Amino acid sequence: MAKFIALPVGQGDAFYLDRGNGTILVDGGKSRSALPDMFRRVTGKDSVDILVCTHNDADHVNGVLGFLESELRCEELWLPGRWLAVLPDVLVPLHAFVENVSREMRDDAIL
Repeated sequence: MAKFIALPVGQGDAFYLDRGNGTILVDGGKSRSALPDMFRRVTGKDSVDILVCTHNDADHVNGVLGFLESELRCEELWLPGRWLAVLPDVLVPLHAFVENVSREMRDDAIL
């Protein structure tokens, strides 16, 4: 049976879909620190197959960054097309990629 859960992230959006044969988390809300524990508590999982960031607003992306910075895992990360400039960074280790994306977002005054 499929599960669709709107995670209570406060400001912004975070939606989790579990179809039994695959899981997706879309966006993560504004808080970098709240999403990882909330995700574990609500879903009972420590990973998703696909993690999607729909756009570059803080109330969608900060939780995604928190997810990536935590011990949670994803098999695929889908980013907005605007971030194509960071595509070469995907080839570096995940922690370095997260640091680079965070730095770019701070430079763009999004955080």
